[in-house]
Amino acid sequence: RACLRRCQCLRPTSSQHLRATDSYRDVEADRKPFTLRNFLLPHWLPFTWAALLIGFERDHRLQRFYPNGTPTGQPLYFRGLRGAKDNRGTEALGRHPRHGVIVGLESPPSGMPEKTTRLFAMNTGQEWTYPLAEASGSALTALETYGDGLLALERAFAPPAPLVISLREVQLNADGTASAHTLVRLSTGEGGSPYDGVLME
Repeated sequence: RACLRRCQCLRPTSSQHLRATDSYRDVEADRKPFTLRNFLLPHWLPFTWAALLIGFERDHRLQRFYPNGTPTGQPLYFRGLRGAKDNRGTEALGRHPRHGVIVGLESPPSGMPEKTTRLFAMNTGQEWTYPLAEASGSALTALETYGDGLLALERAFAPPAPLVISLREVQLNADGTASAHTLVRLSTGEGGSPYDGVLME
């Protein structure tokens, strides 16, 4: 079965061997110590038995690690990450039935219109423009396999506006656009109970 799981943010400053007992510091942020155990992954994660694929949101990149924290190779830099802002990068990782691993940027990168962000395929570099939901501050937070397309989770957090969570069906089109149809929309302003995770069985 497929699973999406939300984890605490981790931003190591280099691509070293990471051990569960090691403590590192984010010198670019607030210098608070963190450990691999609490938690290894910064964002939504497609998990395989062989390796963990992790997206980092400062020096924007992707990298694979064995479950023991050892990198399987060098960091991966993609053109699709261009223009990504700090802590607004590879928030969503998912696997498309035809295009393979799809990376989704959380918020509009530099040079893109408001209310749109970018999806791209790791294997080919192909890109799609993704339309974010209408709720103020909506951001892409997860992607999951869904039929012949993808399921996207968006979170809109822009106080004092209500918190809005949108679950959307996504199709990747041949013209470089992505179509998104909202299946469920929950708003705290309408008595909805927000959620921040999806489990497909």
